[in-house]
Amino acid sequence: MEKFRQIFDRENIDAVNVDDRIGILAGEIRGHSIKERPPGTNAIQFPDALHVATALIYSVNAFHTFDTGLLDLDSLGAGRSLKIEKPNTRQLSLI
Repeated sequence: MEKFRQIFDRENIDAVNVDDRIGILAGEIRGHSIKERPPGTNAIQFPDALHVATALIYSVNAFHTFDTGLLDLDSLGAGRSLKIEKPNTRQLSLI
């Protein structure tokens, strides 16, 4: 738990509550992902869709992730776009 708390004790991390806007947009992103995914690829998972939806609603400049499935995300549907990139740091462990 201490490592988890330390993550949110940084300037560049903001914790926000999931609200209806985020949940609905996450569902739309996941639905688009299911419909448009190329054969043999997985749709975006709902927890990841929540993160992406939150980033869109809060108009972030870039979404940083080590998740290759999100890094390869080409389309969010309905003309939405989001800069998704790998961070310039090593991945930390909560374990």
